[in-house]
Amino acid sequence: MMPAEKKKTLRVAMISVHGNPLVSDHELGSDGKGGQNVYVREMGKQLSTMGCDVTWLTRSESDLEEGVVQLSDTLRCQYITAGPQEHINRDFLYQYLDEFGRKVERDNFDVVFSNYWLSGYVGLTLGLPQAHIHHSTGLMKYKNVAMPSIGQTRLDIENLLNAVCDVSFCQTKMEMASADHKNGIILPAGEDVKTAN
Repeated sequence: MMPAEKKKTLRVAMISVHGNPLVSDHELGSDGKGGQNVYVREMGKQLSTMGCDVTWLTRSESDLEEGVVQLSDTLRCQYITAGPQEHINRDFLYQYLDEFGRKVERDNFDVVFSNYWLSGYVGLTLGLPQAHIHHSTGLMKYKNVAMPSIGQTRLDIENLLNAVCDVSFCQTKMEMASADHKNGIILPAGEDVKTAN
């Protein structure tokens, strides 16, 4: 009798340039720290228990955020220094994305799961199969607020992500209908029933 073939672990580069999944809960709500951080944290934890080996890739904002933080055999956070090690509002991070991407060791991964357009851009530079979730889109946002100087770049990259990513996760039907996706799937945001009232 032949031994059962061992199932290959899928090595996931879960990119969240500006949404560090290891921020403390008391930091949530400050600039650049909110729902995306929590989403990436919880999704990564779940994937790491489902046959995936997950590495969160996030930008270092201080010299205390260095190297790799190992959380389990299948889950870790790798800090990448791109630009100054300080908090920078996400509207001003684009200039550091190529540096971020060059520091990702793409041969360590099978797939990319990118979060937000900044991370999506980095994912595209790696040349791996890519799943992407926008979290918010410029198309919807700029209907309600003035477009910043980076706005057109964001819109162009979001359109490219929709066109080329192997999977685009949309959180609402409205998001799904608002753009042409190569392979769009509706995946509503979850609710933490332990903390929701």
